[in-house]
Amino acid sequence: MQRLTLCVLLLVLTAACSGEGTVPPPGQQPSASLIGRGLQLPAGDPLRIGFQPFTGAARVIVRFEPSDAVVDVCALRMLDEPVDPSRAGCVRDVRAGVRETVTGAGMRGVAIVVRSEQRVTTDLVLEYEEGERAITIALPVVPPPPGGRDCSDNACNPFFELQPTRAGRFSAHARWDGPDGALVLLQGSVLGRSQTATGIPYAEPARDEGTPPLELETSMTAPAEYAIALRHLRAGATIPPMRNVVLEVTWPS
Repeated sequence: MQRLTLCVLLLVLTAACSGEGTVPPPGQQPSASLIGRGLQLPAGDPLRIGFQPFTGAARVIVRFEPSDAVVDVCALRMLDEPVDPSRAGCVRDVRAGVRETVTGAGMRGVAIVVRSEQRVTTDLVLEYEEGERAITIALPVVPPPPGGRDCSDNACNPFFELQPTRAGRFSAHARWDGPDGALVLLQGSVLGRSQTATGIPYAEPARDEGTPPLELETSMTAPAEYAIALRHLRAGATIPPMRNVVLEVTWPS
């Protein structure tokens, strides 16, 4: 009996430490978290994220500067549908850093829109019970990095992670209007800014750069950390921004 108890305990500890996450109870879907950093939102032009939740609900945490901006989060049935913050399915005047639950019949995405007349810098976390791991992100604008500013460790460009990481095939496709850019899959502690802390560059399992569209396809190995980043190739005030950016990413299932 003691040996049986020990074996069960070892199996539980192995699952908890594997990096794959625990198996959900029967009837419950696994949870996923999409993390986005370095996003720029002009007034009235929403960031849109298309995804497949198992239920018509998601939890969203939006951190934004300036913190007095007026920001709404709305459920979407289609990625390109009009966003009307006054309708059902919208959470108005979200507070920076506070988890909000967004629901809607037939929900297939969310929109984050700034109602105040100012440009907002945003980080976000989108949590949901996953139906699949294909995600489309539509960014209205990606400004060029300012000349003379330290942009190391992705300080001047958007990047995204989907957690938990799973092993398998990964693909990404990006298109936009504007100057040449780079689409890079990074491997390492990107959220922890480990390159700044250690001076060791991230591994790049895949990279494509030049005129859009750009695309990547490679393999991920769990439980390593990966981030997909979109970058300008040049800096300075004379460089036009990327506009109408659409990033389609499929993480391993």
